[in-house]
Amino acid sequence: MHAIRHLTVLVLLVGSSVSCGTPSRHDAQPAEPEMAMFDMMDPAAMAEMMALAQPGPEHEILARYAGEWQGEISMSMGPGIEPITHVSPASCRMILGGRYLQMSSAGELMGQTYDSLTMLGFDRRNNAWTLVGLDTVGTYWVTGVGKQDEQGVIRMHGRDDSPTGPQVYFFEMQFVSDDEFVSAVYFTEVGGQTYDEPFKMVEVHYTRK
Repeated sequence: MHAIRHLTVLVLLVGSSVSCGTPSRHDAQPAEPEMAMFDMMDPAAMAEMMALAQPGPEHEILARYAGEWQGEISMSMGPGIEPITHVSPASCRMILGGRYLQMSSAGELMGQTYDSLTMLGFDRRNNAWTLVGLDTVGTYWVTGVGKQDEQGVIRMHGRDDSPTGPQVYFFEMQFVSDDEFVSAVYFTEVGGQTYDEPFKMVEVHYTRK
């Protein structure tokens, strides 16, 4: 497993070993140490590493949700506050060799337009669902990692340390059918304020166009 975790670092090191211009005497020496790890690896470990690097059954599930969607969004600014509702289209496609489902959407909220980008994947090394989200509301990103429960709900937990204090949250996603899925964001702490019960800030009900 250590070899699997170090693979990305190794790729970066190999890429950074390429230089331009006239090589120095040191550069002229054979540059093969980067491959020593592979030479020493057990063939079974190498085969496992290569297998886990490929998309699996969970990625086949994600691929079923490529296409065009309509999202009905309900958003609340705090516990007990009446939610704001609006509709936003979304477009989903598989990227990076079928490893991630990329969802892009655009809409308007409280008179302001926004764009968002979400990538949903599955880490086969750790058997965990993963999420990365970005939007034009801020200049940062959020992440989540988690499991799927017996009811089919994927719950991915994350944390963001903002200048006003930590934000602790989790994403929930449930694939209802090939033409319907639901996504929600719950907060358990915002800016140092802890909620007795998870506060659902956003829920989006997607249906295929």
